[in-house]
Amino acid sequence: MTGLATRNELERRLSRRLATDPWVGLVLVDLHGFADVNATFGYTDGDRMLKIIGARLSDAVPPTSVVGRLGGDEFAVVAGPLDERSATRLAAVVRAAVTAPIEMRDMRVTVDCSIGVALRACDGSGTGGAGITTAEGMIQRAHAAVGEAQRRHPRVAVYDRTMETDQANRVRRLGELEVAMRSGQLELFYQPRLDLRSGRVSGLEGLLRWRHPVDGLLGPADFLAGAEATSVIGVLTSFVLDRALGDCAGWRSAGLDVDVAINLSVRNLVDSTLPEQVSEALARHAVPPSAVVLEVTETSAMTDPTRSVITMTALRALGVTLSIDDFGTGYSSLAYLSRLPVQQLKLDRSLVASIVDDEVDRAIVASTVDLARRMRLHLVAEGVENGESLEMLRQWGCDAVQGFFVSRPVPVDEVVPVVRALDAAHV
Repeated sequence: MTGLATRNELERRLSRRLATDPWVGLVLVDLHGFADVNATFGYTDGDRMLKIIGARLSDAVPPTSVVGRLGGDEFAVVAGPLDERSATRLAAVVRAAVTAPIEMRDMRVTVDCSIGVALRACDGSGTGGAGITTAEGMIQRAHAAVGEAQRRHPRVAVYDRTMETDQANRVRRLGELEVAMRSGQLELFYQPRLDLRSGRVSGLEGLLRWRHPVDGLLGPADFLAGAEATSVIGVLTSFVLDRALGDCAGWRSAGLDVDVAINLSVRNLVDSTLPEQVSEALARHAVPPSAVVLEVTETSAMTDPTRSVITMTALRALGVTLSIDDFGTGYSSLAYLSRLPVQQLKLDRSLVASIVDDEVDRAIVASTVDLARRMRLHLVAEGVENGESLEMLRQWGCDAVQGFFVSRPVPVDEVVPVVRALDAAHV
């Protein structure tokens, strides 16, 4: 269908390269949410998207490369010579080609991906060993790297030995996750958001943690990627909604005028029952809709823009605030921003962290603050880790900040004293 090498052909050609080329590498591309594209547009348009992505990959990689489709939503590139540095550069080029917007009927659709790289020249130990010599082994290692890439930003990883252990742990944890919810192992930590005009805490972002009986305290990167690929994410979202709104009700009863922010995944945005779940949780805990912020990434919103906008519009009708998280890292932020029913932008920490020393990032952040003001959007800067960054953002007119300089995420029982101390300090 795509005109690319089949899995069998790609394995044969990879085997031949492995026998003669010590610097060959395999770049594996795993598309996100492609099943939702088929469900929204139909299989004919889904096939057309695969053809477009295949053609883009062929154009993006060196002419001596072999581009193949392993099946479903997986593509692979055999290329060389590659070491870790050149492989990372190639992966970035491949990712840009795949994630650029695609015209689908009357709209432009963005499909995200994770990219894993396996290298013949390195055994993954960091010692420069002889590496793997079979096509099957290379593909297995590239899959392990994809699993690691799903936890990173940007979603690119080069294989090392720890990844296979990590992948096995993620599979095991996914099977344990529902038991963890029932047994009280999951909890929310909260990171305060500081309003720069008043100098007081205006809200807190809920961040899921798992007190695993064997592995210790785990962050979302250690288990959420697997959940997002299955129906478990729906159950997990309901758990977080109920817990976060219950905690928010308690803070407001204690006299804190704060909201609570909750992160949503791409699967949540295509779930037509989500607005009803949010409405029921608001009523159950007697929390006003204005005290709830629902955060989505631009990439997740644009994976299936038709259903995402329908869901987001229904959520906005409830009176909750909608926020674009990780703003500044997408490929079409300005083109699509006006189409989304959002009231808040959260500027990605990768830009904010370097504004003191990096002139380019400083210009990007300052102009984004101005853009948000002109569009009448509330702007939150993440990753503020020093007072100099905070003062720069305040002078530019940024509305609010989050980061370690303000406060690290804290357990729920520490929220009230931490917020009161920050309010008293008038940072």
